[in-house]
Amino acid sequence: MPSYTPVQKTAIQQFAAVTDVKDSVAAKTLKSHNWNLDQALNAYYNANSNKSSASDLSSTQSLNKLFDKYRDLENNASGEPDTIAVEGSMKYFADLGIALDEPVVLVISSELNAPTMGELTRQGFVDGWKRLRYFHPPFYACAHGAHVRNPPQSIH
Repeated sequence: MPSYTPVQKTAIQQFAAVTDVKDSVAAKTLKSHNWNLDQALNAYYNANSNKSSASDLSSTQSLNKLFDKYRDLENNASGEPDTIAVEGSMKYFADLGIALDEPVVLVISSELNAPTMGELTRQGFVDGWKRLRYFHPPFYACAHGAHVRNPPQSIH
């Protein structure tokens, strides 16, 4: 087995966690993309984008179920069942292991088309994660959280 730098090992672990592939596949993909995690993930998902509609339906259902776990029940009574309000957002990020003062909160909120800080809509949540092709949002958030917290110096 080849030896990798600590930064490369971290990238392999993150790639494998996000994509659910073996470390050897992660290392090969990362190496072919000059150890750039974002480029390797994009290439991996672009190459595997021919998912069946059943898989797409499954991911939509999974994302809706995850959304429902955090949505604001008070808003349901007032006719807004498709909103995660501030308390739900705080719990969501806490469950992801991300502190609210970390920059990755802004990145995720932007990618999920949050209408205001601390509020997420069902459509933005589901469409955002699907657009990013991350059907396991906690892995994406943790991977990007680690990347924002500890940006790689040089992985070559």
